[in-house]
Amino acid sequence: MWVGRWGRFLGGLVIRPLSDGVRVLRRFWRHPQSVPGVVAGGARWVLPVGLSGVFVLLFAIANPVIAKWTVDGLREVWELLKTLPEWLTAGRVAMWVLVMGGVWGVLRVRAERTPRAVTVPPRVGELISARMIVRCLAAFNVVFAVQTAMDGAYLWMGAKLPAGMTYAEYAHRGAYPLVATALLAGLFVMWAFRAGGAAQRSGWARGLVMLWIVQNVMLMISTFWRLMLYVGTYGLTYWRVSTMVWVGLVAAGLVWIVLRIVARRGNAWVMRRTLLTAAAVLYGCCFVNWPRLIADFNVGHCAEVSGVGVPLDVWYLEGLGPEVLPGLDVAMGKLGGVGRGEAVEARWRLARELREGMGDWRGWTWRVAELRDEVPDAERAR
Repeated sequence: MWVGRWGRFLGGLVIRPLSDGVRVLRRFWRHPQSVPGVVAGGARWVLPVGLSGVFVLLFAIANPVIAKWTVDGLREVWELLKTLPEWLTAGRVAMWVLVMGGVWGVLRVRAERTPRAVTVPPRVGELISARMIVRCLAAFNVVFAVQTAMDGAYLWMGAKLPAGMTYAEYAHRGAYPLVATALLAGLFVMWAFRAGGAAQRSGWARGLVMLWIVQNVMLMISTFWRLMLYVGTYGLTYWRVSTMVWVGLVAAGLVWIVLRIVARRGNAWVMRRTLLTAAAVLYGCCFVNWPRLIADFNVGHCAEVSGVGVPLDVWYLEGLGPEVLPGLDVAMGKLGGVGRGEAVEARWRLARELREGMGDWRGWTWRVAELRDEVPDAERAR
């Protein structure tokens, strides 16, 4: 029995400060008039600033300029911490925090009582008012405006990048974090503007969310454009094609969210249309000859053919399969030296793979048959 009491006592030393903090926050939510004005004003911006920090982190991953600003800021903070007195070390601060928490838990120990009925706290959706959503949207718009302005300056207007940074690096950095940013934005809008919610009836919230979604659509456009700039230099790959498809799907989902807010529909309405759009696009992708498209693009934009870009990656084209044979034939007329030898070897192996596939009736398809007619001399090794 005494072992259990000691266990509850030691556990209370850790839990009591946390539970008291939750009680204080709950009182602030229920009785805001009891909170000092300055504290209340700052507390109202904790959630907007915290959520904005998530978007800033994603932008720092996707944008090398913002990443540089973040690193420089952290370096300044570190230099400031190094100027603190020697007695103010991280270990001592951690020890003080632990001691204060333990003392607080000891002072707050109470005798065991009969458990009272537990009061169910209000749901998070009920705690987030329309004004809080307006503050969140205002903060989000400011953060996204910085990213939108930077993309407009560097990608569209040709502004000079910081020293040591290339346009290819800026264009290639973090397409997927930007897609994740737009997805998080869409989820927040669907949650905040759920049917019957307070934000649905707020004019300020509706205006700010429209502006924010427009910025998200512009973000997807700039993401697609920066990817095209990178592809124009370094060529196409399956990953880059898939990124383009997903960027288009996310942008379409954001448009559906706008229509849902205008039409005052529910989340189920936008989910059905988003899923149907995704199914239609992905089903249509099944009929596209992606290896042929990638090969033709890379051959037409390689350094040996166009005079710009990077040399043709013959080994990557070979990994795409026999569909690249027509493009490889075009490249062989332009390549020379070692590159031509690699292309000849790759063509021989792909031609053999095509012959073996046609030799088995289970490997016959309309696409393979058309390719066989287009490359009638595929049997020759050299």
